[in-house]
Amino acid sequence: MIVIYRTRPSNSARELVETLPNCRRALNLNRRPARSGDHLVCWGESLDPINGVEILNGTPILNKFTDATKLKAEGVPTVEVSRTRPQDGQSTQIPRGNYDLSLVRGLNHLTEDQARDLRDRVNVWLSTPLATRPAQTWLPRQFNHIGGRDLLNPPRNPDYYSRKENLVEEYRIHCFKGRSIRAGRKTQGVEGVTGSHEWIRSLQAGWRISYDGFESTKKMRKLAKDALEALNLDFGAVDIGKTSDNKLIVLEVNRAPGLSDGTVAAYAKWIRAWAEGEILQETAAA
Repeated sequence: MIVIYRTRPSNSARELVETLPNCRRALNLNRRPARSGDHLVCWGESLDPINGVEILNGTPILNKFTDATKLKAEGVPTVEVSRTRPQDGQSTQIPRGNYDLSLVRGLNHLTEDQARDLRDRVNVWLSTPLATRPAQTWLPRQFNHIGGRDLLNPPRNPDYYSRKENLVEEYRIHCFKGRSIRAGRKTQGVEGVTGSHEWIRSLQAGWRISYDGFESTKKMRKLAKDALEALNLDFGAVDIGKTSDNKLIVLEVNRAPGLSDGTVAAYAKWIRAWAEGEILQETAAA
């Protein structure tokens, strides 16, 4: 029998039980222990080995700070974290001025009109207010944050700090036993949420994961695989960000991800294959 082990309320755990045949959910293994031959899936839980029982994701649960430090120690690109708040970087400002026509007349290849146009363009740029921000901004976080709630409502007594990255896109790669089984891009627009946050890409902030028409790259899939291996996990949803300089970094790894838009079918397929001892020959290019 397949057992989904989840002690707390979880819509995704319930969906898995409803989708998988011959499956039950375990709230408390002390009341109804797993039996020899069972295949037990820890859904956001940890569990010590049980004789005769195969277990997925039983690795002890750490926290978001420890996950980040472990990922970095294993050479996986991820967010910078610190238990104490480093000093924010200093803002950089471009000197203001006013360029006159004589500064560009020396460019012999320019006509008088071209020189005047260049002078005007430069002065418009110089007179435009620049939005300044620290080169490094550190955000207060909580050890077990969910859905970016601690970003939307910064805690007064944070557990740690993470450096704000300039991200242009975010992705979610669902990975199971080293294979990408589904992938999507975070997009704006959540029913019931008015507007969306500029850079906090969570459901609560008005962002959702769109799986339609998205295909992950080989680099994304390898990064997700490396992240799970670094944390000794069999499966999980790996959130990946792409920075403004085109680098990919792991933002976090979720042991009990949401299973919207058909994702539950992907997990059910691979959990069933694992429980039945099948080796799926397909290479998932989700």
